[in-house]
Amino acid sequence: MEFRYRYVAQIVVEALTPLAIGSDSLQYDQDAPVDKDFNDLPYIPGTAITGYLQKQLPKLESLFGEKPDSNSDEPKGSNIIVSEAFLMDKKGEVLQQPKIIKDEFLKKYSKLPIRQHTAINEFGAASDGSKFDTEIVFKGSRFKFEIELQVAIKMDADWKTILNAFFQNNFYLGAGEFNNFGELKVIEIKEKAFDLKKDLDNYSGHNVDLNDVDDDIFKPYKKPKINRIYNTCYLKLSGKDSFFHFGAGYGDTEVDNINYSELVLEWSADNKPTWVEKFVIPGTSIKGTLAHRVAFHYNKENNVFVENLIPAFEESVSKQLNKKYKIDNFKLADSIAALEKQKSQLETHLKALEKEALNTAILFEDYIGINNKGVTGLFGTAKDSKKDKGSKGTIIIKDIYLPIDTPQTIFTHNKIDRYTGGTIDTALFNEKVLAIDEVTLSIKSTEKIAETNETTKYLQMTLNDLKKGMLPLGGLVNKGHGIFTELKTTKDETK
Repeated sequence: MEFRYRYVAQIVVEALTPLAIGSDSLQYDQDAPVDKDFNDLPYIPGTAITGYLQKQLPKLESLFGEKPDSNSDEPKGSNIIVSEAFLMDKKGEVLQQPKIIKDEFLKKYSKLPIRQHTAINEFGAASDGSKFDTEIVFKGSRFKFEIELQVAIKMDADWKTILNAFFQNNFYLGAGEFNNFGELKVIEIKEKAFDLKKDLDNYSGHNVDLNDVDDDIFKPYKKPKINRIYNTCYLKLSGKDSFFHFGAGYGDTEVDNINYSELVLEWSADNKPTWVEKFVIPGTSIKGTLAHRVAFHYNKENNVFVENLIPAFEESVSKQLNKKYKIDNFKLADSIAALEKQKSQLETHLKALEKEALNTAILFEDYIGINNKGVTGLFGTAKDSKKDKGSKGTIIIKDIYLPIDTPQTIFTHNKIDRYTGGTIDTALFNEKVLAIDEVTLSIKSTEKIAETNETTKYLQMTLNDLKKGMLPLGGLVNKGHGIFTELKTTKDETK
């Protein structure tokens, strides 16, 4: 009996944030659709869970299988088997076979939320071609899966290490971890260690149906203390002196621009789910604002100003032109015919120079946006090619959810004709703004956020601006919206 010991656990997890488990399917109206199962319901592939465990447990790498070192070597299979994580319904059950969906609870998943994204350039406008969207699974959704470890010797301690990996505060699955997608928490683990010489009947009788768990065999796993890989900083902000607009990108029957909202799932103590609509302040929106101010502080602290860049730029341009047209080596000819020839050549060069497009953007490109070293150290870089693999960030800005009954006000605007002083026809527009008393901004970081830390000091400077009301958040900030001020900053290591 090669694998005498079998460790089996059934695990229920809940999405603390929206999930973005990407699919390779193409859809005409979406850039990044969610992966869905045979019932067209979102699910988490077992490979995603396995990948997370491999990353977190390098000392147990051999349990996940080994590739052959040469053509003569035999590959070693994985000792760990992970099932797909299927979506749970309101009764706490999962669908593991194709079925016509009639349950109203599950029908909600036929139309998932879509988060819109765009990049903002150094002028505060949207960058060309930067808009994209991400389909997400509702926050609060629950999934269930099974994991099994098959080994020849007892590995109780390693099995415990594997299960404890799900209790870390960096338990993220899918895409967009640093966009605050994919954070999960364990709701329940039921597990059993089988010795096949003694428990063969119980193991053989174990039902693979995730809805059929024998509580006489599988016992609850005692939850360990959460292992905090990320530091978490909580910043309490007051919004009493301003209004706020976090746009959905469309209007309703009353106004042209409404605030963005999503449905989330909330579970009661007796595991009964309720759909609740809430306004959302996306963490990615806040992160983009912070990134631009971080770039400003980095440039300021490192003496990167336009007047300091111009001399080097002029010298570079001069060298390029001299290399191309050989201006420094020019000498007047001795004869009239030769001078006429030089004149013709110079006229040709002048016409070419008139067409030269001196790209002044290269003067700033190393110091703005994702090229700024202060920004890349915190927020990472995108993968633009096979050579440029990109890098992940070090901080996560959490979404902020507000009750749907948060007070709103309608602001109406029109355009004035500068000659007549009257309003211009068809130039009337309006938006809904939120009246927010208080919010808590949560920032998860791999490093301690402080001005003494080389990586995070520019972020600390930026947060100081935010706390002083000098960095507005959200949309329509040119109308005076979006100003928060500090209430209190706390660091919580217990939640």
